[in-house]
Amino acid sequence: MAKGETLHFRIERSECNTPLEAKISIQPGTGVHGVAYQDEIQALAFQAGESKKDLTIPTLYFAADKTLDFYLNLTVDGQLVDQAHILVETR
Repeated sequence: MAKGETLHFRIERSECNTPLEAKISIQPGTGVHGVAYQDEIQALAFQAGESKKDLTIPTLYFAADKTLDFYLNLTVDGQLVDQAHILVETR
């Protein structure tokens, strides 16, 4: 994705009979908070019967002409259940 763009993504769960709370957090890579992204934690509250959530995370427009990366971590009950590697580059 290009720097300054907003990352759009969807979290889906296969078991949706019960409520579920999860968190999305950002882990730095070569890109750190305040440079490639704003540091934040997003709480997800799935209701019984709800199977997906759409989220957005804005990236920042950094001055350097280079590629930076960071990770999105999905946790449930404090346990890491999935991780996405995000590249932010100059275009």
